[in-house]
Amino acid sequence: SAVEVLAPLSTDRARSRDALARLERWGTTPLYDAAASAIDAIEPARGRRALIVLSDGADRYSQLTGADLVQKARRSDVLIYPIALGKERPPIFTELAAVTGGRSFQAADERSLTSTLGVIARELRSQYLLGYVPAREAGRASGWRSIRVTVSRPDVRVRARDGYQSR
Repeated sequence: SAVEVLAPLSTDRARSRDALARLERWGTTPLYDAAASAIDAIEPARGRRALIVLSDGADRYSQLTGADLVQKARRSDVLIYPIALGKERPPIFTELAAVTGGRSFQAADERSLTSTLGVIARELRSQYLLGYVPAREAGRASGWRSIRVTVSRPDVRVRARDGYQSR
């Protein structure tokens, strides 16, 4: 029914595992509000930032709409990896992954969840970060700038955000 931080952002894996082990189902699910709160908590951190969202995807009673969350995610510098628990993957999961350069998954059971988390961990370890500084155009207002990243190697897969917010 409310967003609560069980373990602050940390490199202490044991503390994070303990917090996950204490999770219990209760209350409603303000999924969009919780995801937005997690983005806010992660974004100030240094280095590459990634958010794994585990949920059935059903939002109940969020103040934010799904469109609001997608726009917040698009403006952030956080990769989002939503994992749908159960038989269906909500469309917003695919959209969140696409606008942030992450990837959406579906896990029907605990065994597939373990392998999915392994795939995400390997992917995060093998990613490259490309930087881009656009030329300043006089008189051009700040706003959304679309980008497209391509490579000439056939054995490489590019997954990148679709743009950035200029200031």
